[in-house]
Amino acid sequence: MRGQAFIVYGSIEEATAALRSCQGMSFVGKPIAIQYAMGRSNILNVIHGTYRPSVRPSLKRSGDTMEGTDKKSREEEKSHILFISNVGDASDIDLESLFQEHDGFKEVRRVPGKELAFVEYESVKNASVAKDILDGFHLNGNSIKVQFSKS
Repeated sequence: MRGQAFIVYGSIEEATAALRSCQGMSFVGKPIAIQYAMGRSNILNVIHGTYRPSVRPSLKRSGDTMEGTDKKSREEEKSHILFISNVGDASDIDLESLFQEHDGFKEVRRVPGKELAFVEYESVKNASVAKDILDGFHLNGNSIKVQFSKS
């Protein structure tokens, strides 16, 4: 996605005003081309309390068949600590700046010599919101993977 950005506005009116005022402006020597997104941003859905994560059942291998786990077993896997992978060369400060934007942030712990980190929140609810928003976030050229830490 080099050369692209997604900017979220609180209303269609704000987005329209930005589109009209910035369309074609020069940025780093190139004209800006602005388009509306295809749908509403997940961040707006989180803010307005209407966010519903897509349902992708985790799969367990059982012999030669694949079985989906039920919702109850997935709920039990939640934790107030998140496991972050594919962080690349992001520094502790980069990670802290990203994750402290979400309520209940406590600390970031990097795994030395690995592209891994753990992020702790005050509650499962706080960790869950951060996970939903930041899973797949592009940080320093890497798409980070955010999961609940296993006990």
